[in-house]
Amino acid sequence: MPPNTVANVFCSLHSIRLGTWSVRVRAGSTWTFMLNWMGTISGVKNIWYHSKFDFSSMDYDVSVLELKKSLKFGPTIQPIALPAVGEELAQGATGVVSGWGTLSQGALLTAFHLRKLEIPLWTKDECTKLYKNPMTLVTENMLCGGNFEGDSCQGDSGGPVVSQGKLVGIVSWGEGCNNPGKPGIYSKVSSNAIRSFIKEHANL
Repeated sequence: MPPNTVANVFCSLHSIRLGTWSVRVRAGSTWTFMLNWMGTISGVKNIWYHSKFDFSSMDYDVSVLELKKSLKFGPTIQPIALPAVGEELAQGATGVVSGWGTLSQGALLTAFHLRKLEIPLWTKDECTKLYKNPMTLVTENMLCGGNFEGDSCQGDSGGPVVSQGKLVGIVSWGEGCNNPGKPGIYSKVSSNAIRSFIKEHANL
């Protein structure tokens, strides 16, 4: 692969249960709909799904996409570092989540412009106390984030959570959005199961 290019992207598995023929990746664009000509579009050569993905629990919610063509780095397309296996966030860490999802629970339209929000990231113990329903299991492969002012919402699935210059999470699920006491749940990139899966299929 030429220098200053990238050919792999990561996203949540449940947001992309399709064949490669029907998937396109747009990179470098901050707009949708009216200005959807912006950015670079690539087809997808391969999609790898985590074999242990469980739709009922949303555990192991990650996939790796290999693009048909490399993306050239520029002002709006850049690579990102990944955390090491088992790397934990510092107490009080925050992250930036971004996406084109809806701006409120139940909204019909998604955002026209790429939006971002800095959110506090919670420890697993803190998150488990908030999700007390025995049918809602917060696993070692999950990371919590959000506050009373907002978090990710419908349509953001598969988007990034970035902290200290590293991709620490991938938008996965939650009980609604901007729901007091119910932070968003993200696939935890540093968990052994997810980080080793990325290493296997993207060699990163």
